[in-house]
Amino acid sequence: MKIAMALAGEGRGHTVRAVALGQELIDLGHDLRFFTKGQSEDLLIERFGHDSLQIMPVPRFVSFGPRVSVTATGIMGGVFLLGIRNKVKQTIDDMGDWRPDICISDFEPVLPRVAKKLKVPCISFDSQHFTIACDMKNYLSVIHRMRISIVALIAKIFNPYAKLHVVSKPFSLPVRKNKYHLVGPMLRPSIENGNWEPTNTHIVCYSRAALSKCLPEIFNYSEELGLEVRLYGFLPENIPTHVKKMPISDQGFVDDLLSCNLIISTAGSQLIGEVATLGIPSILIPEPGQVEQDINARLAEFCYKNFVRIPYKKFSKDNVDRGMQCIEIQSYPELKGGARLATKIIIDYSENMMSEKIGKNQIRVNHSLI
Repeated sequence: MKIAMALAGEGRGHTVRAVALGQELIDLGHDLRFFTKGQSEDLLIERFGHDSLQIMPVPRFVSFGPRVSVTATGIMGGVFLLGIRNKVKQTIDDMGDWRPDICISDFEPVLPRVAKKLKVPCISFDSQHFTIACDMKNYLSVIHRMRISIVALIAKIFNPYAKLHVVSKPFSLPVRKNKYHLVGPMLRPSIENGNWEPTNTHIVCYSRAALSKCLPEIFNYSEELGLEVRLYGFLPENIPTHVKKMPISDQGFVDDLLSCNLIISTAGSQLIGEVATLGIPSILIPEPGQVEQDINARLAEFCYKNFVRIPYKKFSKDNVDRGMQCIEIQSYPELKGGARLATKIIIDYSENMMSEKIGKNQIRVNHSLI
């Protein structure tokens, strides 16, 4: 099958999710092409080569200082959607003679509309649809369930056409409807087959610009422990000598993760799944204004013993010390297998849809001969 996979271009989670599922599909012999624009480009090209990627516009977050502005992001998202017909047309034109049999969309609005135009099935594959798919009344307060309703609304607007939703989330939550499949995190073989073995040499920090004010406290904490900081994501210009700026690298990040003493990071669901699987002690700092990250951090702290959540405004070296006293070392290997399960669900659905289409075409041919 020819498969088009589009993804949001910001954040490591969307990219790693696409890499894990994409490799499974390629290993089965499918012709896969990625569609995105932004930070995801480098990792996809590193793994699959330039020919695997078609540049396609996707919405982006808008931040003021350290905080993501929900209002400004919503306005810019609305502007993006107003011009979406031209984006759909351009995307189809850029495909040339190549046409997908199936489209897979990870939290972006262009490919679902491309799929509708081309009259091919579109599958939703993301983490954000957990806000619609899962019953969280036993996990989150009413206020927090109300806060994530904005994420649910955006997910519906982005992809209103999907008949199948594959939700990658590292939490075992009750699922409300049959068309939603909760499959766990997308783990690459290097994570699934890896073992965490701390070398007492470094901690890993995955940061974004929104958390820049937390970095001095992280650097001071690591210096007191005598450990190097291997810094990924946002890289400030001036850093202490014991901090090492790390380039974007899929395998490099995994190698550092498997040998670190601690990871301090934002609260993306994909990284939470990887860290929970391996059992690495983790401090989560949700980005200000990022509702989904706040919920992710709360769920991780509730479900797993190796996580502690520290809000951005309360982050300090002393609170990291207190948090570390609450962490227990425990891995969760039951989270493995999500990529294979997602692949099976997607391929089974796609083959059924294609069989139905062939059957309908055959009926039309038979009727025309009568």
